[in-house]
Amino acid sequence: DVIRDCRRSPEPFFAILCIQWFWFAGAAFLTLILPIASQSLHASEDAALMLLAAFVTGLALGAALTNRVTRGRIDLTLPPIGAAGMALGAALFWAACAAYGEGLDRAAPQLDAAGFLARADAWPVLGAAVLLAVFAGLYVVPLNAVYVFLAPAAERARFVACSNVMDSLGMVGSSLVAMALLAAGLDRTEAFGV
Repeated sequence: DVIRDCRRSPEPFFAILCIQWFWFAGAAFLTLILPIASQSLHASEDAALMLLAAFVTGLALGAALTNRVTRGRIDLTLPPIGAAGMALGAALFWAACAAYGEGLDRAAPQLDAAGFLARADAWPVLGAAVLLAVFAGLYVVPLNAVYVFLAPAAERARFVACSNVMDSLGMVGSSLVAMALLAAGLDRTEAFGV
């Protein structure tokens, strides 16, 4: 009922659908980052936490940059730039993971955070994660402002509920797509790139 009612207001509902895509992509990153660190980067959970910290830092930078660029305006100028940047960041993350590991002894124990950071080829991986997240911030922050601003005042709570339901559907969909890609034979970095 909430989704049906919110669909009657196409502009805020469109913003909600776009936010759902953010959660779809974010769930893919969160689902795949630990296996990517362990299997593709031969790194421990500490290194995976560094990747997550890089992602969170990038999101914060993207949110701050959004505020600086828009100067309080509520519009849809930044989300297309953010979406393109997220795609670029995902492609760069995949490429950096694919280029990682020259001379790495995979029979040795997994690298801890310090060992991971000591590798020159770890920095492009971290940089791509930050870049992806900065653009994700540029994408999602304005969309949240748009749907709240454009939602009818008396129905804002219903729009927030609708957004939460749609975000959850996006996360479940992301998991299903990731499982299908892995079942089709792609490795985790390739699934993330897709």
